[in-house]
This record gives sequence, structure tokens and C-alpha cells, in this order.
Amino acid sequence: MRNLIAIIFLLPLAFVFACQSSEKLENTTNENVQEALVNIDSIQIDILGRVSLLDVSSDASLFFLIDYASNSYIIWDRDAAEITYSFEINTDKEHSGYTLRTPSFHNDSELLFGGVRGLIFYDYNGNVQRYFANEKQLFPALLYPLPSNYIYPVNFQGKEKFLFPPVKHMPYSPSEAIFYDEWRSLSVLDPERGKMEHVLPLPKDSRFFNGRAYNYSHLKSTYTVINDTLWLNLGGEDILRAYSISNDLEPIAAISLKMLDYELPESLSPENLDLNSAISYRKAMQGVKSIFAYGDDLALVYFPGYSKSQRESMNMVKDTEGMTAYQEYVTKLFESIPSRLQIISKSGEIIRDVAIPVTHKAFELIIRNEEIWVQKKENLEFEEDFIQLYRLDF
Repeated sequence: MRNLIAIIFLLPLAFVFACQSSEKLENTTNENVQEALVNIDSIQIDILGRVSLLDVSSDASLFFLIDYASNSYIIWDRDAAEITYSFEINTDKEHSGYTLRTPSFHNDSELLFGGVRGLIFYDYNGNVQRYFANEKQLFPALLYPLPSNYIYPVNFQGKEKFLFPPVKHMPYSPSEAIFYDEWRSLSVLDPERGKMEHVLPLPKDSRFFNGRAYNYSHLKSTYTVINDTLWLNLGGEDILRAYSISNDLEPIAAISLKMLDYELPESLSPENLDLNSAISYRKAMQGVKSIFAYGDDLALVYFPGYSKSQRESMNMVKDTEGMTAYQEYVTKLFESIPSRLQIISKSGEIIRDVAIPVTHKAFELIIRNEEIWVQKKENLEFEEDFIQLYRLDF
């Protein structure tokens, strides 16, 4: 299973991953960075509705989708070239409240869902196989889109547990300094005990301890689990951090990322923080949106954000034409800026950094078995009775 400059190497990488404290690495650029992604395969699925790709199986043979219009789930078999499973979730009282988190493939026969009540597993026909209830309801600290909030089974502290994006775990406001002392970047559910543990305090070298205020999108945990290593980025930082899962999430390494046309998101003075705005997810905020394994390397999907001149244009439209015109302008501008796919080694060397076509749903791109899959955006001019999935390559 399972949303960059010279490298300073003091030790070989093998030792970096065995040491007990994290080593700071810098992102460097390979001369062979390429500038284009191309479509090398496509799948057309004939279906009418608001359909989005949720996950791809580990061998890239099955595609898990949701139709928001009918609240139904679909599994497309690549070899059979057809929908082999389709079901709606039973929302009876016993099983309600388990399906707010990203559904994903759990193994060759089960799908994993998570929600405020815990975890629930379905077979491919939508039949409940088992579930683990938490003793308290697990309200997420921030709801954000796929595929950056998968739930991962991990061997943690000698037991199988499940790694969640952070759930609400404290009463403080991000305008208070204590908020950053108490914030935990992930949560771990022990299914046997039905208890949630909050783990990963903010690193002491984090910018979040500079006395400024940040919104929840700055603290958004984007992560993946590869073997025994957790790779994690916080939305307001340009650092990719690695942790040893079997060693109680001991930090292993930290890579300073170099992303094209990227600037760190701005912070606020605590007295100017709007709490209602702070708790909402900011889709257009620059930064890493998802992390995947890509062979022996890592793949990062990132949005570079708006340039200084673009931000000035946005403010001018707001001041001279009003909020409606401003919102329309920002939407069009956002859709015109390509997100990028960066392939980096686990020592921080940039191998490739390429633009993802703006016609594709970059934030929902998924990589499995070194295959890059992404859904084409819907046609907003008229309703189509199919969706298109593309396999991309360099």
C-alpha cells in the first residue's frame, strides 16, 4: 500500500540511515534533468458522473475510483478492460462514520477506509470484513484531498498499527506559541486497544518556532511509508524529513528541497491570524502535494505557487474589480500554472523535475510499480459520459 547546490556527505548513505540523529542534506541538480512528460498509455472508462481516481493497486493492474454523484465506488481491471466491481457503502448506524479518510487498496482482496470512528475493511464487493473502533471519535485536524492522506499499516513499537494524518488533539489556537509546542504531525491508531497516539512533535529547527503564526495548511503532513522509513514534508517547509518507524520514529535525515519557482509560504503575526481562515485547507498554497516511491528513488508532486507579479495582479483585481472578479481571476490563474513532478534520490539529488500538463489532475497523480497514472480534468463546457486516465513517462 500505501498525498534539490552541492551535496555535503559526511558519511555514506548507508550510515546516514543507521545513525540515531538526522543528517541535513541539500537537494542538488543532475545535468540530465528533463523538461517534459508524455502520455504513453491511456484508459477510457465509460461512466457518467463526478468520478475521481482514489488509488492504484501495487502492481498497477486495478484502479479504484469514486463516483461522487452516486456515492459509489468502482474498481476497473486493466487486464479485463472493464469495471469488475462496483458498490455503494452501507451507511447503517453500525458502520457509519468510518469513511471520511481516503479509501485505498489494503491488500489483494481488501479496501481500507478510515473515519471519525476508526477503521473499516471491505472486500471488493463492498462487504464489511472487519473494523476497529476507536474509543474516541477521530476528528481530523484538517480535511485535505487525495492522495496525500492515505492510512498506512506499520509495525510500530512491536505491533501492527495504523498511521493517520493528524487528528485533533489539543485546544490551542495557532496564534498561541504553545500550539507549536504541542502540535503532533501524525497520529497512530492501535487497533487492539482502540486508542490513538499523537506522534512527531515539530522539529526544533523548524520555522514554526520563530514566533510567527501559521495556518493549518502550513502544518499539513504530506508523507509516504517505504519499507521501514517514513518520508514526511510539512506544508509550510521546504524540507523532506525521514524517520525510522521501527526505532520509534527516530529522525534519520532531512533534505533541503529545491523546487522550481518556489518560495516559502508567508507567515503572519499572531494578532493578524484569522482563525476561520487558518483552519481551512488552501489547495493553491505552494509546496509538496504528494510523495511516492519511484524505484529506489522518491517522487514529489509539488505546486510552485504564484510569482510576485501574479500576486500583485491578484491584489489589483481584488481592489479594483471586487471579490467576484477576484475569485474568477484566481481560479483561472491557478488552473494555468502547471504543478511539477520531481524525482530525487534518497540522498537529495534531483534526477528529474518536469511540468505536469495543466490538462491533468496533478494533485491526484499516483505512482505504483514505477508507473505514473493521472486523470484528465473534466470538460467544464459540457458533461462527458467517460473519464480518461493517462500513464505518463519522461
